[in-house]
Amino acid sequence: MRQRVALERALIHSPRLVLLDEPFTGLDDASASALVERLRGLKREGRIVILATHDLDLADGLLDHAIFLRDGRVVHAAARPERLRATYHGVVGR
Repeated sequence: MRQRVALERALIHSPRLVLLDEPFTGLDDASASALVERLRGLKREGRIVILATHDLDLADGLLDHAIFLRDGRVVHAAARPERLRATYHGVVGR
């Protein structure tokens, strides 16, 4: 609940740029699904959302661009990425 409240507090002033670091951490399945829908809504509103996450299954389909890092360095960038988990494993090799 704290995570959901923190996100809504950050969005109350309708910022154009939203930076999220691991926003799915600590959320149950229902809350994570609600967050995915909220992020889709932000995208439809034309907001810029920068998202850092390890939960590729939840982020799949949300992104216009993806950047993959290994050891803190960019190893791959993709526009309109599909199948994030498969791309990640192919690029990072883990």
